[in-house]
Amino acid sequence: MFTPTKFVSRVAFVAALAIAPSVMAQPQGSFPTTPSPTEGEDKPKGVAEAAPKGASLLPTTQVLPPLRERGKKFRLVEIDGYLRLRMEWLKNYHMGFNDQGDEGGAPFPRPLSCQPLNDGDTVARPCKGSFNSSNMRLRLEPTFHVSESATIHTQIDLLDNQVLGATPFRDGQVVGGLVDSTGTSSDSIVVKRAWASVYTPLALLEFGRMPNHWGLGMLHNSGGADPIHQTYNYNGDFGDTIDRIALSNTIPGTNLRGMVAMDWPFSGLSTDDLTTGQAATGYGQGWDLDDSNDSKQWTIAVSRLDPDREFREDVASGQLAYNYGIHFSFRKQSWDDVIGGTDEPNGSTLVPRSASALIPDLWLRLGKGNMSLELEGAATLGSIDNLSDQAVSNSADLVQLGAVARFGAHWMNERLKFGFETGYASGDSADSDVPGNVHISTKSRIPSQGDTKYSLFAFDRDYHVDMIYFRQIAGAVHNAVYLRPSLSFDFAKAFRISATNITSFAARPVATPGNEAPLGTEFDVAFSFEGEALSLGIGYGLFIPFAGLDHLTSDINNEGFGFSSINLGDASNAQTFQFNATLKF
Repeated sequence: MFTPTKFVSRVAFVAALAIAPSVMAQPQGSFPTTPSPTEGEDKPKGVAEAAPKGASLLPTTQVLPPLRERGKKFRLVEIDGYLRLRMEWLKNYHMGFNDQGDEGGAPFPRPLSCQPLNDGDTVARPCKGSFNSSNMRLRLEPTFHVSESATIHTQIDLLDNQVLGATPFRDGQVVGGLVDSTGTSSDSIVVKRAWASVYTPLALLEFGRMPNHWGLGMLHNSGGADPIHQTYNYNGDFGDTIDRIALSNTIPGTNLRGMVAMDWPFSGLSTDDLTTGQAATGYGQGWDLDDSNDSKQWTIAVSRLDPDREFREDVASGQLAYNYGIHFSFRKQSWDDVIGGTDEPNGSTLVPRSASALIPDLWLRLGKGNMSLELEGAATLGSIDNLSDQAVSNSADLVQLGAVARFGAHWMNERLKFGFETGYASGDSADSDVPGNVHISTKSRIPSQGDTKYSLFAFDRDYHVDMIYFRQIAGAVHNAVYLRPSLSFDFAKAFRISATNITSFAARPVATPGNEAPLGTEFDVAFSFEGEALSLGIGYGLFIPFAGLDHLTSDINNEGFGFSSINLGDASNAQTFQFNATLKF
């Protein structure tokens, strides 16, 4: 319900951002200082006085707007991006378990020819147990320099992860006994981000839908540009995006930068959710149907962040270089939408939730000589006062913890590199919504019956530590402790070979299919070429599951499926071959 108090409070907050002192910093980690104002501008050129109106001017003559000063218009468009092709062979990602029906428990689907037969179906099927698949993406990131102090940034994905051969544009004609496909399964062009950056006399103002990245990317990961390390993840699939208005700048008298922002993480039901009535069709712009179900968030960040080149130069000279920062968000939601299926939203779909959370994220980076150390730790601490509609405890506390430590050393002019990383993501006693499935998408997001604490922490899905288990089978690092030693060698200017081992254990064994802590170990080897514009990579991965991923016979029942070769006990090995080609521009 509209109230003048709520509307005025939001307007006041936005106005406060516009006039706040220059003590804030960019949300993505790069914190440029405000340029000094231009000193005196030339007097505009042109005719000093308007020409007298001619007597022959007809009353119907259209009056044209004044011409823009050509010398005053600043026009420059930069287009960055890449074209990516990925080819993958995925063997036994279901680890020998069935993924069909109520008894399904595989974290990855079986090939269609390996799935259980219908009653009475006796047709033989090939069932190779593996997939061969390829996909592509063309990403465009145009930047429009409106003036010397204002830019508009965009991100547009074309054929985003489209499976090659699955969605050709054809006429459905029969050719040689084969039926061609028609249409496409998803939008071919997706505008994912659009935001503006404007240098004001006080600070940098940013607003719009923008990437959200912090630290190592463990919790907030853009899935592309990493402004802290000045690198780019060309193998990302997701990417954190936030609707935000932020003010940022250096803090006077210090080498720290800061940022304050108001975020829109979730606005609840809008007129886009309606299919009938004036609210759905009668106006040119949509609006939020209610304020009480909005998820509101405020974010601040303070950091010391040197340009990556300067940081590396200090490290190479033998100095102790260090960067650090804290990213802090406060989120709250009073009511929640519980609309489901095809129901038309109305007042009865709202339930009181009274949820709030504090989300601190601390980051530290150290370097000296040939060694480096980087740490990140984050938490979600809060409460949900009402969960009675979910048939569990009436309330629950949120205590979710995650951390990463990454050590690196190099020799031979950085040609030989050793790395060791360890990570932790807290788990919860609530098991998967699908018994036996460990994928993050099937994990319960609320406590189990009788529990009053929810503690499942999940790393960002674009934080990659391996090729198989966390990347695909589990979907993300969650309920886990992992150890990750790695070694790489650059045997030519642009060629690299690397080997990595990832051994993982469950933080809460009770939430694993086998009720055991050991999850598995994975060996990944890769060969890559990194040119100025072209990148090529080929890799092989082998994942060996341990007892935590075995399926107890009480979890899965295969009776009636008519497929006797499904293993209901020990999990079996998974393998992959992968090839990536990326053309950057």
